[in-house]
This record gives sequence, C-alpha cells and structure tokens, in this order.
Amino acid sequence: MSTAKGELAKYELYRAELEKCQHNIELKNNEAKYINVWKYDIFWGIILLPLFGIGLLLLIRYFSDKSKLKKVQESIRILESQLSVLKREVEKAKGDFRAVLLIPNDYCYEYALTTMIKYIDNKKADSWKECVVLYEEHLHRVTMENTAKQTLEVSQQILRQSNEQTKIVKETRDASRDSARYSRAIAKGLFPDLKE
Repeated sequence: MSTAKGELAKYELYRAELEKCQHNIELKNNEAKYINVWKYDIFWGIILLPLFGIGLLLLIRYFSDKSKLKKVQESIRILESQLSVLKREVEKAKGDFRAVLLIPNDYCYEYALTTMIKYIDNKKADSWKECVVLYEEHLHRVTMENTAKQTLEVSQQILRQSNEQTKIVKETRDASRDSARYSRAIAKGLFPDLKE
C-alpha cells in the first residue's frame, strides 16, 4: 500500500502543478490583454513630435508596449508547452497509481481513491476488499442522506402549497358567507316576509 500512497502523492503533486500552470497562463493572458499597443502611435508620434514632446512619449510607449507584449506572448508559449507536458504527466501518474492497485474503473477517480487511502491510514480497513465495502457503504449513506434531504424539501414545499390553498379556501368561504349575508339583507329589504 505504501507504493500506492507514493503514486497517489505523485499524482496529486502533478495535479497541483497543472493547476498552477493553468493559473499562470490565465494571468499572462490577462496581462497581454491590458498591454495597449496602439496601431497609430508611430503616426501620431511623428505628427506630434514638434508639439510639446507628446509625440516622443507616444513613440517610446509604442516600442515599450510592443516589447512587453512580445515577452508576455513568449511566456504564454512556454507555459502552454509546460502545460501539455504536465497533462501527460498527470495521466501517466494516474495510470501508474491505478496499475499499482489494479483498481477497477468504477473506483478510479480522485474522490474514491483518496477516501480509500484515508480508510487505510485511519486503520478502518486492512485490505482492498474492506476499502471497497466501506466506500460502498459511504456512498449508500450519502445517497440516502441526499434522498432524505430532497424528500424533506418536497414535503416542505407541499406543506407550504397546502397552507396557501387552505388560506385561499378560507378566504373564499368567508367571502361567500359575506355575499350570502348581503344577499339576505337585500332580499329582506325587498321582501320583508322572507324568513331565514
């Protein structure tokens, strides 16, 4: 099992490096977006050169931004090549780890593997078979809890709807009684001999 832990640690290390590389690429792409390379800086620089030295500033900015952009684009290219290498390493480490344990496809995903390693570390299981049994019980418990939560939510929703319908029925009943009283009062006014 120590070999499996080593392979899992290697896999997790490569995954962390992969995520870091993806984050760095995202940062460099954002940096490239904010470097403004004006197409007309040279034109405006030449036109405005005699006026207040603004043209000189625009020319300096143009060449400065252009060199920054080239550096950022080169960094992105290097990071992307590192990213492809890291992706291959992650897949290789995952395969190596799986090969060590001969893990069936049903359990060959990170959550299942780390959970099973925890069972072994915490002395809850001593063999692969015990790990699988504990993990299946865990999945069943989680499924039952989720089902119970959903059932509770549906029951609460039905109760709310029932309370709203009861309220509407009471309001309708009260309105009908009021209408009947008004109708009787009008009828008594028109027909004084009418009894209730």
